[in-house]
Amino acid sequence: MDMQGVAETIEKSIHEACRWVDSIPEEIIIGFSPVVCIGDTISSQYIRHDPTEPLTMDELDMMIEKIEKTSLLRVKNKAKSEFAIVRDDIRLISSTITGIMIDGNNVTHPLWCSGQHIRISVLNIYTLASEYNILRSIVSSLRKNVISIVPTPVILPKIVEKNEQNSENAIFVDIGYTHMTVVALAKNEISYFETFWAGSKMLIEILSSGSPDSSFTEIESLLMRARPETDDKKFREECATEYFSYVIDALLSIIQKEKDTLKDKVLYISGGIFSSEWIKNLFFSIPFLNDHRPYLICL
Repeated sequence: MDMQGVAETIEKSIHEACRWVDSIPEEIIIGFSPVVCIGDTISSQYIRHDPTEPLTMDELDMMIEKIEKTSLLRVKNKAKSEFAIVRDDIRLISSTITGIMIDGNNVTHPLWCSGQHIRISVLNIYTLASEYNILRSIVSSLRKNVISIVPTPVILPKIVEKNEQNSENAIFVDIGYTHMTVVALAKNEISYFETFWAGSKMLIEILSSGSPDSSFTEIESLLMRARPETDDKKFREECATEYFSYVIDALLSIIQKEKDTLKDKVLYISGGIFSSEWIKNLFFSIPFLNDHRPYLICL
């Protein structure tokens, strides 16, 4: 990978985005879509020594650090059992507080609140250290102060936060190339995060199994074209239906699991696969979606 070239492209994009402002920001937040993205939601109880003192960011960071080791062990086991990753090069890339209670009361903005008994829930997201190191090399070439690196699935709820279709109970589905990530929001708090090996690559592999004379690249190119009026159109749609049936089954299992918190839920869908018009039309014709008010997020 030409990391210097990637950094130069990002630098040009930053300059283009800032051409109508007086200055170019020196601090940036980076959205990251890793090939391997493993989430772990963990909760912990914490008793403060002085309940009259206001809660600070340093104290919250200390609470999060206390549970990182346990979370990492859980993720390593998950990586081996569900993702067949036997190496130990798993790296934490993001920690997000998904819920916090102070003395039994839910708190939206905990900073400067006082209290003794704290219950904190944190979503930790990990990726392979090799991927993370590549990203850090690119970032260092930008000569910017990076405030944080945020995985794309966690960004999605913020993108639609002020949208007129915004809902405090929602499911966000991001279909990438190798995997699909699902984030469930309940009362504006992340209640569920999971990754499935069901990216657009799975659909390409299904199509390839029925087209042995076509290369993987040809199948991938054909997938993204407008619907072709050819003899194998029916086969292509059958393959896409098979793929999306897996996607829907995954969503149904999540909805069933979160049925008590995901009432009046809205379904947000994103992913490059939907730049293909025939794929988008086929997906939004699935009967299941009619009951869940789906919206396509264009990134």
